[in-house]
Formats: sequence, C-alpha cells, structure tokens
Amino acid sequence: MMTNEEVRELVSKVPFIAHLPHDLGEKLTDVFINIGAIRRVAEGQLMTREGSHGKNRGFILLGGVVGVQKMDAPFTKCRPPELLGEVMQFNPKAMRTATLTAREECTVLRFEWNEFWNSLMSNLSEAEVAKVRETLEARAWEHFTA
Repeated sequence: MMTNEEVRELVSKVPFIAHLPHDLGEKLTDVFINIGAIRRVAEGQLMTREGSHGKNRGFILLGGVVGVQKMDAPFTKCRPPELLGEVMQFNPKAMRTATLTAREECTVLRFEWNEFWNSLMSNLSEAEVAKVRETLEARAWEHFTA
C-alpha cells in the first residue's frame, strides 16, 4: 500500500495539476486527496465503457497500466500519474469517450466529479475555480483528440 506522502507526490504530478501555479496545484492536490479513496483495480477489470453514461466517477492512476480504447482510434496505454474520466465532464451528452481497462493490477484514487466541483466551489476563489476548469478542459480535449 502507498503511503500518504507517495499518494500526495503522485497526485501533484498529474499533468494538468503540474501545469497550474504551485499554490493552486497544492490546493487541488488536497481536494483530490480529501474526496478520493484509494482502490485496487484487478487486471482485466473494466473501469469505463465508451458510449456509456456511467457513474460520475473520475480516477487518478497511481500505479499500474490502463488500456485506452476509442472507436476509430489506435489502442493506447496510460501510465501513472494520470487523470482518467475527465472528458465526460465536458461532453454535452455526458458520455464516456473511451473504454478503460486495467492491463495489470492498478492503484487508483477514485472520486466523484460532483464532490470535486462542490469542494472546489467551497475551498477556492472564483478565479481559481475558473483556472482549474480551463486547464482541465484543455487537458480533456487533448485526451479526446488523442
């Protein structure tokens, strides 16, 4: 099992968080740690299915490898640390845009997007929330078009 310090370090290195100003990245890291739960994902387990409306869950991949399959796109793999499930937040149909499958046993920080946004609104300024939304949306479009 990972220590709290290891989890914090990995979360802070998620690309979209690492691109934020340091103090905002620290606040965001705290939000994810406060609302998330560490979960093991067994090899072969389906995390999301493309085209489904699914649950309002997101994941930060902390360990292992996740396969990403999208219709009309080549198969890719994600390695930690990485945010998964964010594209659905900006998809007007609120549908999953990829099928994610654990390619080996994985460790994730699982969270609910509604809790994420509520926590941001409670703990950050309007300008900080806007910056997070803008940065997250840019990252989501990178994932969507990848």
